[in-house]
Amino acid sequence: MAILFVNPTYTYKLGRDNDLWWVGYEIAKSLIKKDGQWKLLVGESPEFTAQCEVYLRGGFRNEITLELAQELQDAGFGDYIVYEDEE
Repeated sequence: MAILFVNPTYTYKLGRDNDLWWVGYEIAKSLIKKDGQWKLLVGESPEFTAQCEVYLRGGFRNEITLELAQELQDAGFGDYIVYEDEE
């Protein structure tokens, strides 16, 4: 069985000053653990992510261990953990 972390997203709206003001699109948030604290981020630099204890890149299905899944569950991110049967 594969355990995946599917990062949360938010909808970015273009705004009234844009010709397509009604359009919105999804932006994925990355989840990092740095100095023992979990944080959701957008637009992080490679230099910053290299310093993190855990980096789960936004927009991807990140395969994680059972131990990390439990830690994420305890930290309140259990809604984004998916258990898939491998075929």
